Amino acid sequence: MAQGVQTEILVQLHYIILHLANYSMRSMINFCLSICAAAIIGSCTKENIDSGKTLPSSKIADITEYAIHKNGEDWADAFEIALTERDTIFVPQGEYKCSEIRVPSGKTIIGSGNKTVFTPLGTRLFIIEGVKHEGVEISSDISDYTNKIYLKQHLDLQPGNDILIQSQRNSMLREGIAGVNYDIDWVLGRTRKSSVFFGEFDEVLSISGNSLTTKNNRIFPSYFKDNSREPVPPTDGFIERNATTVHKIDMISDVHLNKFRIIGTSQCYQVLYIRYAKNCSVESVEYNSSVETFDKSGNTSLSVIYCAYSRGIKITDCHSNFSENLIKILHSKEKAYVNYSIYNIFKVMSCWDSGFEFCSSNGATHAFNITRSNSADGISSGNCYVRNCTASNNVWGGIKVVQGCWNSEIVGNTIYASPQGIVCAGRSALIKGNIIKTTYPFTTNFYYTHIKSTQTTDNGKIEVYWGGTAGIMLNEGYSCGSPKSPTVVENNEINGFYTGLSVRDGYENKNIFEEGYILFQNNKISNCFNGVGIYRNAFNTHFVDLFIDIKNNEFMHRGYLEDELGGKTREACGVYISHNIGNICIFNNKFKNFKYPYFCAGYSENIGYK
Repeated sequence: MAQGVQTEILVQLHYIILHLANYSMRSMINFCLSICAAAIIGSCTKENIDSGKTLPSSKIADITEYAIHKNGEDWADAFEIALTERDTIFVPQGEYKCSEIRVPSGKTIIGSGNKTVFTPLGTRLFIIEGVKHEGVEISSDISDYTNKIYLKQHLDLQPGNDILIQSQRNSMLREGIAGVNYDIDWVLGRTRKSSVFFGEFDEVLSISGNSLTTKNNRIFPSYFKDNSREPVPPTDGFIERNATTVHKIDMISDVHLNKFRIIGTSQCYQVLYIRYAKNCSVESVEYNSSVETFDKSGNTSLSVIYCAYSRGIKITDCHSNFSENLIKILHSKEKAYVNYSIYNIFKVMSCWDSGFEFCSSNGATHAFNITRSNSADGISSGNCYVRNCTASNNVWGGIKVVQGCWNSEIVGNTIYASPQGIVCAGRSALIKGNIIKTTYPFTTNFYYTHIKSTQTTDNGKIEVYWGGTAGIMLNEGYSCGSPKSPTVVENNEINGFYTGLSVRDGYENKNIFEEGYILFQNNKISNCFNGVGIYRNAFNTHFVDLFIDIKNNEFMHRGYLEDELGGKTREACGVYISHNIGNICIFNNKFKNFKYPYFCAGYSENIGYK
């Protein structure tokens, strides 16, 4: 049998394995017959198999056919030439040392499982990267939630082109006048000196002269032709933009990386690097490491999958595994802000409709991250997700969603052996069906797990009660929702934290809850000191209605131990409510072994309990 046909059949058989879980026996037999026929005719990509299309065997290659192009032990040149000539590259069992490999659109690299092993020789291994072009300012405001855009000058666009619409409005400012300088329901954070502009990816539907129509309506409001309605930043250090701009993006698309293993090295700190890409996937990739990794500046840093400014990126069945010694090295570092995000293993940043499913990590500072860039290119993330993933042995948390993110979905995950489970500072999130357990003691007391600390304000030093470790923490003020789009936390199981469900301000003076619109329902909280805790920092002293509903939950306390709290007497509470808070509804919950079903630490009003 010719080598090309053999390679093709191997590729088809690997796709059979990928499909096994999705087919009944009868369907599987028919599927296997169709695959065998396709192998003879010639068809290799998953999309072609699913659609019944065929691809000539000349589009498929075994990378070993290109071994002559290696540079010593480095296979990168061989991959570059193979990817130029073929659409699908099969990588058989063996070890492949590689410097950077740039993967163009429409290409697939598929290995033979964990016996296909890549060892990076540089700071990155696979790069999937498109190009963002210079933007053109709009000539008139975009009507909110519509799809018509008028430009100041011609932009070389065609129907079907990818574009980025980047606003002049910083989603992280709440200065000025509501309804003019900001929209209450659309402020996405207030972290000091952060500039995260509203922005969306879209496609051109039609274009006529300097006007264009996009495929979709705008998600965010306030895309304006100038910055005359923007607030004055409260301090220096903020980036400002003159107007909304439209950028053509040459996206890398339809790249698929499947079924291989990567060995970690000390210098490869962004292993799979994705930027300005769409509709790509990484599936069944395993990362193993026993060495600490450093960036170009010599700082400890690692992201196994680093995805930025992209949309429709699906990361499935990918796993990061550290040696026991490497996990000890991470946990031995100072528990301070400088080390808070050094090992963010799986990361999407300023992305849309992208995320992780059925992935795992056994060590990290934060395993799964939905975040945004603070650079001039930075835009908010939207509709990103972490589903059915597993995270353990994190220095801080299993899943982190930061400010500047919107409509994140955190569903069906398992997190254990970490002082924080899920930490969400993004707005209008869904956090559902997660199992979160810890054995960290209540006395755990470092950055973002403090039980208490002292803050210096204009009124002097004030001791703040923070609520310690947390199963699910909604933090920094803008993990709230809105009347039409609340943050929902439901059907989660949480065990062993100081606070099961925590709503807490950040450390900065403006990282405070000024709205709520949060729903906690049908959660099961066991062996936590406080079932729900609503905690305010020392700067947050004015009265606020938070509109938090706590209903149909089960709370079970494991018993009060005074010495676990540093000797200060505190009574275990089903729901702990800080001072100057109103509109909390506590309805139809079950409380067991708590001193109080709920406790208000200061003035409050409209606290409903039934």
